[in-house]
Amino acid sequence: CFSLIVLVIFSLGMGTVYSKENNNAAIEKMKILNLFSEEMLLADANKAVTREQLAYTAAGLLGTRNGMVTVNEFTDVSANSAYAQAIYQLVSEKIMSGAENQKFNPKEEVNIDHAIKAMVQILGYQSAAEAKGGYPSGYRVVAMDLGLYRGLSLNIQNAFTIGDLIKLVDTVLDTEVANSEYYLEGESM
Repeated sequence: CFSLIVLVIFSLGMGTVYSKENNNAAIEKMKILNLFSEEMLLADANKAVTREQLAYTAAGLLGTRNGMVTVNEFTDVSANSAYAQAIYQLVSEKIMSGAENQKFNPKEEVNIDHAIKAMVQILGYQSAAEAKGGYPSGYRVVAMDLGLYRGLSLNIQNAFTIGDLIKLVDTVLDTEVANSEYYLEGESM
């Protein structure tokens, strides 16, 4: 019961709850900025996000989905895939990584911690997150401080859905990028 009370109080402090209208406006932003693949835009909002889809959106936020794949590092990522360039870009920038045996597992579902880690890194708060305990706890603390959880379920057991990714990216687009003056609880980066 205490956990539920804390979650309700915590949720009340998270800011705007997303309505259908907010989601529609956010989806329009994603279309204009080309942050979601056509497959993602056509998918049910309750469909779980995969690693390749997270890579596509994250690389779009970085503006790095251009160019051709010249080295195919992963046996399960086709160089012709719509997601290949994004995957290789995020791996080269250490925002995402591969799995064992030269695999990326592009169809594997992500949870909220995976998405939060990528967004915190994209926003430039990786050093602060690492100083606060690293993955996943330090990234959670920084994400909380930045308000990235607004409108999202905090239960990592729940699927992280296309709808959740829309909410998260919409929040990220309104979040200040890190600078050298960023502090958490009096500690410098």
